[in-house]
Amino acid sequence: MNILKDNQVLVLDTFISMTARDGQLVWNPALYDGLEMIRLPSEQVWQPDIMLENNANQFHGLHSGDINMVITYDGFVFYAPPVKIHSYCKVNYAKLKQGNVVTCKLTFLSWTYGVAVRDVERDVKYYACCVEPYVKLKYVIKLRYVDN
Repeated sequence: MNILKDNQVLVLDTFISMTARDGQLVWNPALYDGLEMIRLPSEQVWQPDIMLENNANQFHGLHSGDINMVITYDGFVFYAPPVKIHSYCKVNYAKLKQGNVVTCKLTFLSWTYGVAVRDVERDVKYYACCVEPYVKLKYVIKLRYVDN
């Protein structure tokens, strides 16, 4: 984790854990020799279109090439791609002292799915373009400043 001082950008290497239920990925383990879990390449399974709204880099989803998704017989899908996040994080370096806490906010949203299709614990927002509301996830990261 690093904050680039010149352009006020938080750079964060992390994993984003996502889960879902998919009724089309359900099977009876008894019909498949007791098989209860499979792993499939992420490009073969539907992926949520989660975006970082305050992205300071290229505007793209939170997906990472060759990462498998874990799928259980009841349709539970787990996906935790590694991502490199570049997010704007305004810091007043003139007033910053050793030990101060810097707060950075990350706002995630679905780019194309309204609340009727993709619901999360969230903030709801209406846009001029669309009738249905859209949802956002907000994360707050607090960093303690250490002068090197």
